[in-house]
Amino acid sequence: LAVAALVLSCQNYDDEFAALNAKVASLESQITSLSGLQTALTQVQSSVSALQAAVSAIPDLSSEVAAILADLETLASDVAGATTSADLDALKAELNTSLAALQALIEANSASIANLVTSNTELKDALEQLGVDVDSVLAANATFEGNLTITNDAELAYAKSLGIKVATIKGDVYVKVDAFKHTSGGDGTGLTAAEVNAVLSQIEYVVGNVKVDTDESLDLSSLASVTGDYIVIGHDVSDDALLSVGGDVSFDYDGAYTSNIQTAGNIFLTARTSKKAATDGSTVAEVGTTSIDFLALTKATGVQTVSSAQAAAHTSGSSVTYGSTEADKTIETTKVTTSVKIGQAPVVSVTSGVTAATTALTTIELHYAADKGLAKNGLNPNGVDALASLTIKGAEVSSAIVKAKQITGAVDIDVQAATATSNSASIDLSATLSAGAITSDASSNDLSSLKTVAGITLTEQTTFSVPALTVSTGSISLSESTTFSAPKLTRVAADAKATTAPSDITADKVEGSVSLPALTKAGDISMDLVTSFSAPLAKIELLDIEEGVTTTAPTTIELGSISTYASTVAAGTLSDVANVTTLTLNAQDVTFDLTAVTEATSITYKGKAASDGSAAVNAEISSANNELVTLTLGGVLNEVVVNTASANYDTTKNTSSTTDLKTIVTSGTIVSLDVKNNFDLSTLTLGHTDDAKSSTAPVIMITDNNNLTTFTTSVKKISKLIVTGNSKLSSFDLSSISELPNNWDTNYVFQINISGNEADPEGTGAGTKNAIYGVDALDAAATKDKLSSFSGLQGTYTAASANSSLAYGQASLATLKNFLAAIDAKYFDTDNSAITGNTISSTSYVKLSYRYDNTAAGATNPSSALITLGATTTDGTGTADARGVEATDFDAFALLQ
Repeated sequence: LAVAALVLSCQNYDDEFAALNAKVASLESQITSLSGLQTALTQVQSSVSALQAAVSAIPDLSSEVAAILADLETLASDVAGATTSADLDALKAELNTSLAALQALIEANSASIANLVTSNTELKDALEQLGVDVDSVLAANATFEGNLTITNDAELAYAKSLGIKVATIKGDVYVKVDAFKHTSGGDGTGLTAAEVNAVLSQIEYVVGNVKVDTDESLDLSSLASVTGDYIVIGHDVSDDALLSVGGDVSFDYDGAYTSNIQTAGNIFLTARTSKKAATDGSTVAEVGTTSIDFLALTKATGVQTVSSAQAAAHTSGSSVTYGSTEADKTIETTKVTTSVKIGQAPVVSVTSGVTAATTALTTIELHYAADKGLAKNGLNPNGVDALASLTIKGAEVSSAIVKAKQITGAVDIDVQAATATSNSASIDLSATLSAGAITSDASSNDLSSLKTVAGITLTEQTTFSVPALTVSTGSISLSESTTFSAPKLTRVAADAKATTAPSDITADKVEGSVSLPALTKAGDISMDLVTSFSAPLAKIELLDIEEGVTTTAPTTIELGSISTYASTVAAGTLSDVANVTTLTLNAQDVTFDLTAVTEATSITYKGKAASDGSAAVNAEISSANNELVTLTLGGVLNEVVVNTASANYDTTKNTSSTTDLKTIVTSGTIVSLDVKNNFDLSTLTLGHTDDAKSSTAPVIMITDNNNLTTFTTSVKKISKLIVTGNSKLSSFDLSSISELPNNWDTNYVFQINISGNEADPEGTGAGTKNAIYGVDALDAAATKDKLSSFSGLQGTYTAASANSSLAYGQASLATLKNFLAAIDAKYFDTDNSAITGNTISSTSYVKLSYRYDNTAAGATNPSSALITLGATTTDGTGTADARGVEATDFDAFALLQ
């Protein structure tokens, strides 16, 4: 056992020799008999015999081991002849003398013996059978402290003498091999690669810097780690096992830069051209830097290319002093570089650096994925910073993959030559979640994960899809895109404040329909070929569609509002507004000129309250809206006027209204609604209610809508209710109007006029208008009594006396009873002779017309009964006739119900 330890011991290792001496003492104590001594001696002889066979190629060492083995054989003979205890003690002393001689021999030749152990499996097996951990002992002894330089024969001889001690070097390594010196043209003094490789192939760890300057391939295949800088100049070396570099990496040689390095500081690469000056001043042909592949990187400060002059400035052991800022992390390739592939190391720029005619760069992969947010959450421990920016430039680039999740600065993709009209470059940014402004002339850019961006400009892409994008703080410009999909885009603006000017969207080749359901804010939007645009929540300054379309196609537009983002809100611009057939404004915050939408068949217009909550948005529909069929009003509106007849309507012409408006539907709140002269209007759905923030109760005016037959209100209060001249109006429901406004206490003006809703037997114009809609064109003389053929509200008289006057009530008018009763109770005493406790404006009035049919069987002219109840004739004569009467007495009206 002691010999086994001796074989593996090296000089100057006190701890190991102390352990060895302990083993020798243990061996002596175990030898308590001659048989025990004989057994131990046999083991020692076996080990020394294996050692002798291993060192047979080293003459001096072999002879010395043979001498020791001969001594052991003599000792074995003596043991065989010994008989006494004294003999045993003497033989043990002889064994110790042999062991000491063997120990001295191995100390003097430890490096050579250690080398033999690593290459002689028989010797290693024999020692391990004796219980020796060969690998751990070798590792403990395979270390050299100091700088190792190999540039000439003497330095190489010294390096070889170190044997396996070069496995770990605690110092710098500098190697220079010049092929010219040992080739036929040289002086024969240069080192050969084979000679140097005998040493280099054993190096595993360097605690320091490594610089290799060679024009031949060298073997660093065992090198696994360098704690300092790693510099290779002149020729690629075999270093596939190198995974960790604590300092910077610098490569300057011809061909491909391919490495398995996983961790490093900065990585500096010299982009070689096709020629390089040789040592003797001639030139040697080179292909240049053909590719760059550092995909194995898991962590590095950055990767950049430098000049040959910079690379040549280094000397043995010097540190790399190139730039290391974010802007320095750039790769500029030569005309022969076909691909650049980088793992987890930031690179902000990859450019071909040459013209389209000579560039070869086709493939780019940048796998750096770190971002600050992920690093803080521990999801990406290999990086701490987002990518500062990104530039990719190369006229022949066909594919680029970028794994960066966050790019704080601009992204500039230039992969189309200035003389080219198209390209097939595919840029994969599918991992990117946020970026600065993106500009690209690639035909395909995958932005499928992008959530926030500072703007997008794509000049060649035909399909635009950003399914995850929520915010663009800058403009979106698409030169060639024919489709536009951004379902989650909420704004195109720097922030969401209402007074901040937003950015534009320009995509004039997009066709068909565009839907932006989440968009709330944008500046000017220009899409010249779009026929349907929907952004129901968006506030848009300008919308320009269908410009230059030869044949006007139906256009549908839906917006939140069309208005500017100035300190004072102003109406925006809806270009080509005359082409719009369906317009929807869901939250218009300033009055928009609806009369300009001349071709629209459907308009939905909903107002948004002012900042104080009051109604500030008006609406007007006129005869200019000559195609309008359906009008929907909602939100918070102030004054609404719907008057589709021309101002100079010719009653002598048998022509219809100037518009086709048939349906009006309201919701929300409207302060004042005026619906008049809409001769085709047949459906009026009044779903709007009171505006609690308005200073007055709602106004409803429905006049001269000659095809309207019925309507129902939803408001609870009114300040003015005018229903006149609607010649086909046969019924209505005013039962929702049941409360007095809160401010009716002092001088409040209320006006109610429900009259003249019938055909015009006197020929004053209404009859002519009604004839167009199928109502008899009545002649005053011939048809004055034919009231049964009239349209309009009619009372029904069946009783024979005034005592039955309750029968004369018109059912529709009766729906207003509760409201009128409330007025009566507040302002008049029981007999209507005086105002009680309140002041009523002199301009307030209630006018209600009753029609009745005096041609019915058994009918009795009711005029005297109605007059008795306080009614007056419509013409003020006091004589009720076929045109009915009006009630102005509140109590009398109540009795009529």
